[in-house]
Amino acid sequence: DVVDAALKGDVERVESLLVRMTEAGEDAGQVAGPCYRHVVRLQELHLAIERGQTPDQAVRGAKPVIFFKRIQEIAAQLKAWDLAELMSAAATLSQAIQQGRGSQGLGKAIGMRSLPSIAQRGRTLRARNI
Repeated sequence: DVVDAALKGDVERVESLLVRMTEAGEDAGQVAGPCYRHVVRLQELHLAIERGQTPDQAVRGAKPVIFFKRIQEIAAQLKAWDLAELMSAAATLSQAIQQGRGSQGLGKAIGMRSLPSIAQRGRTLRARNI
């Protein structure tokens, strides 16, 4: 989905999915919220790791439980994104959400900008970790 594509650094897929959403009549600006919640969850998992859990323990012990088919994707996101980068991404998304609420007409444009920005950051982080 678009959130995973953004965190994976797949800029082209993010842009393609956002265009498809818009063409289908969906509000692409609404994607920033679920992405923000996901980034916050990754922050919580990072904190568990900093408290001494292994990444596998943190992911498998997460509450609510992470669906087993998503465990590898979440683990890869934790490997690519450190806590500071996640905090920066959360701030970017939070700002996009606030700006989108302040002006209905700009919400879609703000959403269309924020996720590719996160994806670009994800691409840079993945390249650094290879």
